Amino acid sequence: MTIETKFDIGQEVWFVLGATAKKGEILEITFTKREDILTGYYYNVSVGVSHASFYEKQLFPTKEELLKSL
Repeated sequence: MTIETKFDIGQEVWFVLGATAKKGEILEITFTKREDILTGYYYNVSVGVSHASFYEKQLFPTKEELLKSL
């Protein structure tokens, strides 16, 4: 099975957290699979000195793309 993600580990991404646009770095990528069906990707992203998990659809490569999605 080939797994293709939209983002890579170490890449900076933008997201909304607490009604604020924030930038973080991808620390880890996890995927879920049921039988032969890939059901989703989850990204563990640095948020200051902490981290949070996001679905792929919640992350954007630039602040401009994030703002356009709102």
